[in-house]
Amino acid sequence: MALVSQYRSHPINRCLWPISAAMLASLFACAGLSSTDSTETYRPIDLALSEPVEQLHFDAGFGQANAQYALSIIARYGLRGTAPDQKAADTWLARAWKARRLAVVTTMEPSKSAIYVGGVEGAKPEVVEQYDLSPSDDRLMRECLGLLTSTASIARLAKAFDDGACGGAANYQRLKTAWLRASTQRQP
Repeated sequence: MALVSQYRSHPINRCLWPISAAMLASLFACAGLSSTDSTETYRPIDLALSEPVEQLHFDAGFGQANAQYALSIIARYGLRGTAPDQKAADTWLARAWKARRLAVVTTMEPSKSAIYVGGVEGAKPEVVEQYDLSPSDDRLMRECLGLLTSTASIARLAKAFDDGACGGAANYQRLKTAWLRASTQRQP
């Protein structure tokens, strides 16, 4: 605490302290986020339950992994008035696993700082391919799909939510309601 007081008492740092504290707080907040905390992980399930199927086919044709995974879910479980089709589900899932996008990653020389700040000498931008679907996201979605398709007990659901399943109880309830609606839709 004495070090913080000395830091704050320096004339220049009196102006910088509030900014530094705010920046640190935001960095720690961002560091605490992970795909298990976010409902974004479950976007393919959302798309399968809400997005027009024609739009999913369009997006999937352009290599969008979320749309491809969503079509896999629709085909596997026969949602939204379609008959279950395991072969189509496997095909769409394989395409989702292959989907990649280009990303710019900047690395530093080993002798330099590990944190990249734009314009710092020694930074080397590099274009790399990144897969859109990660094994951890796939595992989380499969766990959530398992809960959505089962008649799980309250105890099992409570344990699953404690482990972060489906993005939490509120997101699960929203997805379950949409799942029930999608699984009872008749083919037009």
